[in-house]
Amino acid sequence: VAYTWSQIDYLYWNTLIPSNNAANPTYNYEPATAYDFNRSHTGYIGNYDFAVSGNLNDRVYLGLTFGIKDVHYNAYSEYMESFAGSKGAKVVDDRKITGSGFDITAGIIVRPVAESPFRIGAYVKSPTWYDLTTSNVTSLAYYNGAVNPNKTISNSYDYKMWAPWKFGFSLGHTVGNYLA
Repeated sequence: VAYTWSQIDYLYWNTLIPSNNAANPTYNYEPATAYDFNRSHTGYIGNYDFAVSGNLNDRVYLGLTFGIKDVHYNAYSEYMESFAGSKGAKVVDDRKITGSGFDITAGIIVRPVAESPFRIGAYVKSPTWYDLTTSNVTSLAYYNGAVNPNKTISNSYDYKMWAPWKFGFSLGHTVGNYLA
């Protein structure tokens, strides 16, 4: 039989379920008297754009932008349970996502009539291609009157992902110098 185990399942099995006998393991059940849960999330995706633009006879305006993304995300959580007496358990999970990405955007604006401020625009934006790494460290400690050593497990995974293509169309007109 194949079992699928999470990291926390692995830690519970090796910390909270002590085995006095490998053939007949004992399962440790402790009714909780109190609990506490804390978590925090921080992070950002920095965007750095490099653009070039120009026009042809003040009628056709062209632009091209190359964007670079910088990804940093951190999530930290801890869960604590108090059991009868001076017993308890604490689970700590620290996760990170880091990486980079890039995209390209091209656009055009056309004034079809030279004497008119009416304009038509269009753009195409490539997917943002990301190259990311997610990693975490999870630990579990069990206290039964004395502090037992933390059981810790970690994992890291590299992956790629991309956002969808984007397309846009616009119409614009200026009336005098007060309304656009």
